[in-house]
Amino acid sequence: MTAFDTAPPAPPARAALASPLAVGAVFAALLVVAVLPVWLWPIPRGNDIVNHWARLTLYRLAPDDPIAGLYRAHFGLVPNLGLDALYLALSAWASPQAVTQFAWMLAVALPALGALAIHSALYEKPSPTILLVPLLSYNIATSTGLLNYSLGIGLGLLALAYALSRPRFGLREILALNVLGGVLFFCHLIAWAAYALLLGLILVSVWPLSLRALARRAGLAVLAQAAPLVLVAFREAPPSTYSMGEQASIGFLQATTGSFAAPYGAVFLPLALAIALVLRLRVAPAARLALLGFALAAWAAPSAQGAATLIDARLKVYVWYFGLAVVSAEASDRLRAPLALVALALTAARVYAVAPVWERFQDQAAEVRAALTALPPGSRALVVEPSGCRDPRLPSLTALTPFAVIDRRAYVNTLFAQSGIQPAAPADVALDGSPNLPMDSRWLTPKGQAELPAWHTQAKWAAPYLDWRRHFTHILDAHGACASAVEATGLTRLGGGGGLDIYRID
Repeated sequence: MTAFDTAPPAPPARAALASPLAVGAVFAALLVVAVLPVWLWPIPRGNDIVNHWARLTLYRLAPDDPIAGLYRAHFGLVPNLGLDALYLALSAWASPQAVTQFAWMLAVALPALGALAIHSALYEKPSPTILLVPLLSYNIATSTGLLNYSLGIGLGLLALAYALSRPRFGLREILALNVLGGVLFFCHLIAWAAYALLLGLILVSVWPLSLRALARRAGLAVLAQAAPLVLVAFREAPPSTYSMGEQASIGFLQATTGSFAAPYGAVFLPLALAIALVLRLRVAPAARLALLGFALAAWAAPSAQGAATLIDARLKVYVWYFGLAVVSAEASDRLRAPLALVALALTAARVYAVAPVWERFQDQAAEVRAALTALPPGSRALVVEPSGCRDPRLPSLTALTPFAVIDRRAYVNTLFAQSGIQPAAPADVALDGSPNLPMDSRWLTPKGQAELPAWHTQAKWAAPYLDWRRHFTHILDAHGACASAVEATGLTRLGGGGGLDIYRID
């Protein structure tokens, strides 16, 4: 007797969207939409984008470049080389600005592709929930910046996908994971630490688990990261460190919603939880311990440790990527087409919604560059800001001050440059190890210095700011829409605009 399958066949569109090839095509289209802004506006938006771009200009200098005597290249076991290494590889064909734009696109696309690779390693039939990753990826790249860390997330997720796809671990796999860990060390140290923790949790999550098996798998995890562990042990310590405070810097909700208006952020998490219940989300067995352990580590992480900042923010960002990569919706077949359309609509709407923000950022950058024309080439400028200023545009204003390096070939204390952490350092060794941040304008007067916290004025890096006239030639007063708080005498205003004033120290 012949048996017949009486179940109705799946609609052609639903069947097509269940294939990895179709999901990959939709995913690629979403990433194209997500990176569209960088093709429309010349200056990528983000708190550290111009800073990295400015540092790239320190390489390939002509001998008579005014900035040649203000900074020095500082390579070695430096765990923050992602964008710099990319530029050095492409500098024969691309400018620092072009490489920065390309890196911004990679910061959006690479972590998303890493999440897709993990999902493909865990599930034969992809879940439509993976299509939400490009939207998340755009939010994180523009709200938190952190280019090298974002590149490190992408490389780490791809390395984890490789580990999850291997049925067994032999010498070849151990060597490959050591090479990948070494690359991650040089890209970004915290990105490597997050990857190493996740890799270790994945390797020990084998059931049923005995003490003997646990010890063997833990030893395997250490062997798989032996090379980067050696690099960490022998890396050069920075000359001094500074604290950013102990309050949590960013939460799960903030990292995900980015610069969405408050009403959207307030409903996002409850909506996400409701969708998770409706879709009956489940976590792949091979990743359950890793996701739980890593989420707990991110929740417990400090915001800063020495010169390492935003530790909790960075780890929570990683949790979102890994979480979406390892979950699958059981009630997914009939929702594949609707979720694909929703993902595309949300990603496009997100880019459309932030277009005015990108426009304003271009305008602000133009104002800053125009103001900086008053700064002579070869200057050593101290960037200050008033304490307590609540102008929402002030952070982006101070983030644009490294244009002084690009356009005016001048030194600014806001450039990421510190031996042991970045591949460049100030030529003035007294400034090596100080905060790469705008300083409180109270540093400029004895009265103001007396009002500063003692842990500021007594820090190892404080000396050149207590004696700022000796180490700097100009002051950049970034006050935005707030009133200037510069009260020091012996300053001559040279020009400015857009909430940025330039003074010569007489």
